[in-house]
Parts: sequence; structure tokens; C-alpha cells
Amino acid sequence: MPLFKQLFLLVLLLTLVRGLLYLAVLPPWQHYDEPTHFEYARLIAELRRLPAADDYDLEMRREIAASMKAFGFYRQLGEPVINLWSEQPPHIGMPELGHPPFYYLVQALPQLLASHQSVETQLYLARLVSILFYLLIVASTYGLVKELLPQRPGFALAVAAFVTLLPPFTDLMTAVNNDVAAVAAVTLLLWASVRLLRRGLTWKRAVAVLASAGACFAIKNTASMAALAAVLALGIGLVPASKRRWLGWGALLLLPVALLLTCTWGRHAAFWYSEKPTAAANRIGGEGMLGEAALALSATGDPYPRRVFQELEREAGQSLRGQSVTLGAWIKTTTGQDARVTFWVHDGLTVHSSEAQVSGDWQFHALTATIGAHAPGVATHVILSDNADPHTVIAIDGLVLAAGERAADQEPVFADGEGRSGQWDGEAFVNLLRNPSAEKSGPGLRRWIGDKQVYRQPLAWIVTSLLDGRRTGWVYGDELWLLHNSFWGRLSWGHLSLPDPLFYGLLAVTALACIGCLKALVRQARAPDKDSSWKWAAWGVLVAVWLAAWGSAVLRIHPMLLTRNFNWPMARYAAAAVAPTAAFLCAGLYALTPRRWRRWSGLAGLGGMVTLDALALLTVLLPFYYG
Repeated sequence: MPLFKQLFLLVLLLTLVRGLLYLAVLPPWQHYDEPTHFEYARLIAELRRLPAADDYDLEMRREIAASMKAFGFYRQLGEPVINLWSEQPPHIGMPELGHPPFYYLVQALPQLLASHQSVETQLYLARLVSILFYLLIVASTYGLVKELLPQRPGFALAVAAFVTLLPPFTDLMTAVNNDVAAVAAVTLLLWASVRLLRRGLTWKRAVAVLASAGACFAIKNTASMAALAAVLALGIGLVPASKRRWLGWGALLLLPVALLLTCTWGRHAAFWYSEKPTAAANRIGGEGMLGEAALALSATGDPYPRRVFQELEREAGQSLRGQSVTLGAWIKTTTGQDARVTFWVHDGLTVHSSEAQVSGDWQFHALTATIGAHAPGVATHVILSDNADPHTVIAIDGLVLAAGERAADQEPVFADGEGRSGQWDGEAFVNLLRNPSAEKSGPGLRRWIGDKQVYRQPLAWIVTSLLDGRRTGWVYGDELWLLHNSFWGRLSWGHLSLPDPLFYGLLAVTALACIGCLKALVRQARAPDKDSSWKWAAWGVLVAVWLAAWGSAVLRIHPMLLTRNFNWPMARYAAAAVAPTAAFLCAGLYALTPRRWRRWSGLAGLGGMVTLDALALLTVLLPFYYG
């Protein structure tokens, strides 16, 4: 048997051994969302059908909850009281029944054989299925890199070993979680795509690409986004280089059509969010009191939303902690019917509200609130009552949020037509709200796409939050650092971590790898070989998937809203791109290594990864769960 084939089998054996080790070390339920992912598969096995969104089995929930408590799931979480005799199902986490069913159908098959076993036995059986996917991922990674660089089988082994030895990835791949199948499908798609580009288009290779892409869409949206990027890049790569410029011209010609179909201009007030529905236009022209425009609400959510809101910038909101603020606005109905409107000041902990009667004439209404001492921020909401006449349309103008307690029966006098400052109750004020009279419009999404959910959040909110860089831009530095750390060394539910100083060394390794990739790119561009055409296309597919996976992970923080219990995204959301990420890191470090040391660089890298894995097991996992 050839040496490299023997070494590859050794890497697979190492993958299996480490997978079983992590399976045994991690107690039941100590992976991201494992209780509810397991519940999905068990429901399929019990019901013999795909469960509906509100399906659950009370006895199953009780058994899972009891097991979670018995195995210390709630340690350091306050040990909540779980009433196992209540007719209300215990809470075991966020439901996962909205995910595509492919992974759970695969998991349900062996569960049919274990229906009379304990829930822990069933869980470990499900983890074993995930380990089989893990082996498939490592094998596909090796095949992908070997296809991409056939003259360097040792490099393919290095990339496969990197994937095998990365502790957080092994942790995730030994969990009951559809991320496992998503990564497997994307890696298979990459392998099939590179194979097609290198060896030419045949019906078998085309079927392999289409089948793996279809699997991505049948597993998870993170895999779907990666599959779209891969197929698009593959399609471009298959077009002869002499004709690719026509693709560029075609894209430029189609761009205005795409923008026209998806976006609107002039109908959405900048910095203001809509709700019910989330993509409804919230700006009305010709009805303004200060200027031409005003915010608008309608009773049915058509054509305007029933609620609009704005959040202050982080520093501005937190500077108001412990202080009084006053929210005011002029309101009227544009259709003649009286209605009631509720004003909110929300500090992330407490909602202060006041209701106002609205008529056909402009009337000023104000609300005073005290911001909590530990408030994470401040948001203002204006909400039309549920029982309003269906034809009612409300105009809101001159919104003002000022520090201090102001007289509700005194109207502010603005110093400019946009309401940015003025005099109120005999004192000067600065309006903390941006675009308070809706004079500035921003781009919006049409309802058919803006109301769609991406990562369980409305796409319209995500776009509004993303475009508001002045309020949300501060997050990216902290987020990138967390993504880096969780890629290299955060485990379990992300609450276990390698020592912080170690991450600075790993950051240096990552930075060096990025520099090496740029060096290799420049060198390849200057000295192309005879096979450069398909290689550029193949690397383009990997880059497209890498950008799609990591880009969506970075943007997952949006929308940044007080009313949304969002979590900082971990690197597991980019796990679909583990093969390209590992290949880029290894290629970058290889490119920076002097030629006389390259023979030993692989062994040095292997030693580093083994050390990292040993630190994760011996200094983090074992002490926390068994110390």
C-alpha cells in the first residue's frame, strides 16, 4: 500500500479515536442546542413522520429535562426548578423543528432500534452518527486538497490532519447538531466542484455536484448559502476565460433590474425600523408638520406598519443611565378617524409607556421615563392600538427625545426644520433621535423579500441595522475577536475556553497565514503554469464558499436590537467552510516557510495542533466536568 494512503488511513483512525474520546468526555447535552436537535430526531422516530412546528412529546420532554438536571447541565446557571409533573412541557432550549429534515431523518433511523433504551443511550447513539459524518468530512477534505494539488499529497494530509485536530471543530462534530451534516455536504460539494473543473464536465461529475448542492439545501441555511456561492463560482469557472467579460456586462445590466425588484427608495425613513410588518414603508410625504415628510402607521399594516421604533447609539443610550428622559411627538390621523397610540421608552430592562388619543389635528404628546442604572441602551417606539379602524393612518412628526424631565404640557420649539435641537420648557435641548421628522429617506426592501426570515430574523431589520454603521459599527472588532477565539479554542456551549494569552499567539499564526496567502497569490499570478486556468477557477470556488460562510457569520449579529435576545455568533456558524479555512491557513504558513525548513514544517504544525488539542482536553474539558 502506498505510503500516503497509509498515512491517510492513519489520519482517519485518529479522527475516529478523537471523535470517540470527545463523545465520552463531553457529558450528555453539553453541546450547542443538543437537547432540541436530539428531540427533533426522536420525534421523527416516535411519530414515524416529520413533526409539525408545534409538535412535542410530553414524556420525552420530561425525560430529557430530568437527564439534563441529573448530568449537571444547569451548573452555574442557578439550578432552575423543573416541575416534571406539570402538564406544561419543560423548557429544554430553542425549538429546532423549523430546520430542513435531512439530518434528522438520518438520525431517526438508528433511533428506531433504541426506542426502549435510556435517553442517554439514545443520545450517544446519535452522537455516533455524527462521528460518521465527521469521518466523511475529513476524507472529503483530503480528497478535495489532493484533487486541487495532486503533486502535493503531503499537503493534503496536513490539511486533513488540521481539520481532525482542531478542538472546537471536533467538539462540534461529535454533537447531535445539523451543523455536522451541513459541513459534510458543503465539503463534498467543494470536492465534486474541484474534480469537475480539473477533469472536465461529464454527466457523472455534474450529478455529483448537483446532488451535493441539493443536500446542502436539504440540511441547513448556512450550507445553502455556501452552496449558492460554490455553484455560482463553479458556473463562472466553467465559462471560457475569453467570454467571462460578457458575464460581467450581463451582471451590470441585470443589477438595476434586481434592485428595482427588491428595493424601494424614498418610502423608508432612515434609522427607523418598521414592525408588523417589518418591511412596510414607514414614511409618508406631504403630511409633515416640520417639513415635507412624517412617519406613518396604519391599522392593518398596509401600506404602513403598526409600529415604528428607533434605538439610540450605544454610547448615547448608556450615557443616560439613571437619568430622566422625555419623549415627545406631534401626531394626527390623516384619514379623519380617531385612534389611540402608545409611546414607549424601552431601556432593555423596563418599558415605560403612555397612551394618547389621536384626532385629525396635530397634537403634541409627551412621556417622561427614568432609564435604569444598568440599562444596555435606549429605544423609542410608537405603536398604533389593535382596535383602530381598519382605514386609519397616523402621521407622526417632530419626534424628540431629550435628557431631563420636561413639562408634558409645553411644546418644544425647534431651532431647525429637522428638529435636531431647540428650546423646551425654558431650557435648551439636543434631540437624541436621528431623523426625527423623517425628512431623510433610506433604501428599503420590498415586502416580498424584506419580510423573509434569515437566521430567524426579518431581512428588512438586518439590512437596516447593517446600513446604520454609525450605531452598529462598533461591534465588528469585538465580534471578529470572538470568532477567532471560538474557531481555535472555545468549547461545549462556548462557555469553556483556552487561556486568553494563548489566543494572542494564535492570532499571530492566523495573521502570518493571511500574509502567506497573499504572497502565494502574487507569486502564482506572476508565474502561471499551464494548468492555471482550472486552478484559478477551483481556488475561486473555495474563496467563494469561505467568503459566504465567514461573511454570513460576521453579519449574523444583525439586527442589533434591545428587543431581540441575540447571541454573539461563534465560529460554528462558519464551520461549513472548514476545508477552505484549513487549506488557506496551511497554504499561507507553507508559503512563508523557507524552502530548507519545509520538510519539517509539517511535523512542527502537527506538533502544534496536538499540543492545542491536549491543552483543550487536559486544562479545559476534564477539569471543568470532572475536576
